[in-house]
Amino acid sequence: MLSPEEVIERLRGEGSLWEVAPGVVGLRGPVVLLLSEIEAALADLARAETPNEWRAPNGVSFRTLERAQYFASFPQWLTAASHLSGDATVLEGIAGATSPGAAARSSLVPADVALPPAVCYNTYAALADSVITSPTLMTAQGTC
Repeated sequence: MLSPEEVIERLRGEGSLWEVAPGVVGLRGPVVLLLSEIEAALADLARAETPNEWRAPNGVSFRTLERAQYFASFPQWLTAASHLSGDATVLEGIAGATSPGAAARSSLVPADVALPPAVCYNTYAALADSVITSPTLMTAQGTC
């Protein structure tokens, strides 16, 4: 049996996996088909148990992470998500810069959200102020 590292190296070698930044990968080819088939099979199993299906957002607020005490446990895994200012002068400066990537990095506004470290944080936040009177079964999918 191959180790996870060997699988990753094989996928890289055949061009089915590439990394654009640490932990940020793209997939193509047969591995995408396999992933889609696994997702479909898991969704079928989940739907057999409950119709309460959720799709979590691609960002989670810092407040939600604070409330869940995330920063006391795993702060080293946090990846913040930011955006550029909508100021036309800033955007024109980036577009005309010798190094637009560097100019964009230096022009980011402070982050309001992080990339979700787990799907459950957003589902907990969505249910936080509700009253649940009986056990609730749900399935959730998202990108972490």
